[in-house]
Amino acid sequence: MTGSTINERDWSRTPAAIITAGVLGLVSVGGIAWTIANEPSSVAASPMDSRDAVPERISVIHLVDLNGASSEEIELLPGVGPVTASAIIAYRDEFGPFETLNDLDDVHGIGPKTILNLRDRVTLGPVQAPSGQGG
Repeated sequence: MTGSTINERDWSRTPAAIITAGVLGLVSVGGIAWTIANEPSSVAASPMDSRDAVPERISVIHLVDLNGASSEEIELLPGVGPVTASAIIAYRDEFGPFETLNDLDDVHGIGPKTILNLRDRVTLGPVQAPSGQGG
């Protein structure tokens, strides 16, 4: 073969070959993308279980009434153990119900950091009179 004839080895370097390879590549990628986008999903096809809709890290905060809670209930608060819970109850018994959350600052073992951590976890309800008393 002479000068103007393209042999098989040289065809891969021609502009037509490069364009053909590019078009085939785009068509292949487009076909795969279309298949993925239009394939029915097993998750979408099945009814959603209510447990699937809840994020894994969810916490429900139970407010603890410092003016009526037992020692065991107060111990459920973060950073509060049996000693601190007893101190809260002893303070409440001696001085009456907590009027503000900042009153906790007067309880031995509780400081500003603990009060800040408890701010969204406690409430200050009225003191409940023991049953059988009152009048």
